[in-house]
Amino acid sequence: MSEAMVLDIKNLQSHFFTAKGEVPAVDGVSIQVPPGKIIGIVGESGCGKSMTAMSVMGLLRYPGRVVGGSITLEGRDITHLSPRELSQVRGNEISMIFQEPMTSLNPVYPVGKQVREAILLHQKVSKAEAKARVLDIFRSVGIPEPEKRYYSYPHQLSGGLRQRVMIGMAMVCRPKVMIADEPTTALDVTIEAQILRLMKKLCEEQGTSIILITHNMGVVAEVCDYVYVMYAGKVMEQAETFALFERPSHPYTQGLLKSIPKLDEKAERLYTIEGVVPNLLHLPKGCSFCTRCDQAQERCFVEKPGLYEAVRLNEPEVGGRESVELNEPAAGVRESVGLNEMATGSRKRAGLDESAAGSQESADMQGMAGGGSRKPGECGHAGDGEDSQGRAGQEKEGQEPGSQGREVREKAETHTRRDSGQEPASHGVRCFRYESGGQLDE
Repeated sequence: MSEAMVLDIKNLQSHFFTAKGEVPAVDGVSIQVPPGKIIGIVGESGCGKSMTAMSVMGLLRYPGRVVGGSITLEGRDITHLSPRELSQVRGNEISMIFQEPMTSLNPVYPVGKQVREAILLHQKVSKAEAKARVLDIFRSVGIPEPEKRYYSYPHQLSGGLRQRVMIGMAMVCRPKVMIADEPTTALDVTIEAQILRLMKKLCEEQGTSIILITHNMGVVAEVCDYVYVMYAGKVMEQAETFALFERPSHPYTQGLLKSIPKLDEKAERLYTIEGVVPNLLHLPKGCSFCTRCDQAQERCFVEKPGLYEAVRLNEPEVGGRESVELNEPAAGVRESVGLNEMATGSRKRAGLDESAAGSQESADMQGMAGGGSRKPGECGHAGDGEDSQGRAGQEKEGQEPGSQGREVREKAETHTRRDSGQEPASHGVRCFRYESGGQLDE
């Protein structure tokens, strides 16, 4: 499956070597990006999202460096290229939109000439032809009066226009992959919507894959095909967008979705995940989220979980349960899942149909494990059972499982790019779990 991926990141490890110790800013991250798709990376500040992007771009500086793993761009390993070789890749084959365009653009050069420089650096064209292409890309990204804006300085442009210039600079050489690091953080909601529409349009027209780093789960639901949830330098869960919102498996993902305000509720206080991201120099011995998790058990504090795959095997009848398979990855290798379907353009609505509210879901994704019994809602550990009693209680109270993301899912449904009339294929979900194996059937 890796052959179909335009960007394949495997077990990436980027550490910072400081006087106080070694900081694992990126700790075993694996991400796969298919052609022409938008991949979302979410998580709190300090989870390693931007460090992952900087590692891919080769922009880590002392005292940080990549100490393990591989980064493959269209079959070519770019992990340890020389600075000169990297300069030929950056901006041409892979580009990046930084978080704050005001600090990313050079204040003493007109923005048009800065974009032109990227063309002249990577392609053999005249200055006149390069300028013409800059004006064309300015028109494509919606910059009014491009001939005038070509000679404008960054401080003369609004935040929205500066971000459009950055997108134009990133797209002008038609890269295979574009990394957008919170490109709408400093913009108002109106401009944010315009920028998101623009990115989707460029992705569809030019076939460029996009890695979108954001805190905004609504943005993820609107534009992303696949989502990776990061915490403390690790990928805690990954799934297709609708599957993630419908059935979040990891307690951290559940907490992120529960923190989204709901229009039909009038809560006095919004839900928050207690505590902060731990100091990477002093991570817990076991699960890195155990000190903040309201479902933590004793083994969470002493034993590190692994990343496992859950694949839906068959669709349930009304009132029935789905079969779920847990596959343990091979030693030292984290297998990718659910991306074949995404690469072919099929996207599963994963329970967005309201008629599914009365049926029991797949063998509870929060408790995928062996036989036995456990408390409703507990994280799935070895020896734990299915949470049928907990789900029955939810249904009795009239609650829909996974309802915390309803508003965002409904928004996502209206913006889906899934081809109509196409049968949904099975999809995979991967989540940090304690060791489990075999197949769970009814």
